[in-house]
Amino acid sequence: MQSETFLNPWQSSNLEKFIQELQKEMCESHLLFGANLEIVARRRDRDEYLFKYIDEEKYAQVHLTWRGAIEPDPFWPVTTIYDTIEQWKTEIMIPNNLRYGSETE
Repeated sequence: MQSETFLNPWQSSNLEKFIQELQKEMCESHLLFGANLEIVARRRDRDEYLFKYIDEEKYAQVHLTWRGAIEPDPFWPVTTIYDTIEQWKTEIMIPNNLRYGSETE
């Protein structure tokens, strides 16, 4: 993935532990179950993570529960899909930054 610039409170991340936790939490009927994903960013002040589908230009923002085990309800971890990084930036990152501050990462 090309290097992206993220605005506070978001920061770039490539830590595999976030992928591992997502895999632990998803039940078989979860929206992302079986998807080939990579971590690209995390929100520093909340348990929000941005994953990219490796084989397509889609992104998933996920609220990990840090349960360390399968969530029985497929609603968890809460997930929202974005068709492009630009859509996610417009709908999530920029509004988050306006509430948080205006520094760039």
